Amino acid sequence: MGRLMSLPDNLMEMYYTLLTDLPESEFKDLIRERPRDAKIKLAKHIITWLHNKEAADAAEAEFIKVFSKKEMPDEMPEVVSARGRIRLRR
Repeated sequence: MGRLMSLPDNLMEMYYTLLTDLPESEFKDLIRERPRDAKIKLAKHIITWLHNKEAADAAEAEFIKVFSKKEMPDEMPEVVSARGRIRLRR
């Protein structure tokens, strides 16, 4: 989800055209009027295609939790260093 949310707005139409079979009427105005919503829709469409709707909904919820609400993610990588375990934050 995060990768698609970071796309420049001017590339959204191309991504919709290349990665979906949605008609232009479903995304063209959305991209122009609410690009953030268009990116979420695209990300959910792709995640549903590759996984399932539940995974897409979970990815959206995690994205909102971490990037909109500034809360800690459900999972964070741990790295072992000479000083012991440390947690890396995004």
